[in-house]
Amino acid sequence: MRELSLLLDGQWIETIAMTVFALTWKSAEVVSSVLILRQKQDAAKYADRVALISFWLMIISAIVGLVKLLKLF
Repeated sequence: MRELSLLLDGQWIETIAMTVFALTWKSAEVVSSVLILRQKQDAAKYADRVALISFWLMIISAIVGLVKLLKLF
């Protein structure tokens, strides 16, 4: 709802910037968790899979967010 009010106020650039920041923050959390997993020898083989799955989930969520944003116009 907050995003809708920002769009209606004409602050859509701020909304896009906040969305990009949130996605960047989440990807940084994923990278740090993957690095922690890599430190453990037995979990190292799964770290690349976790990173790849998280990356694609981030891309999909960004596309969904853009589609929702475009539907508001």
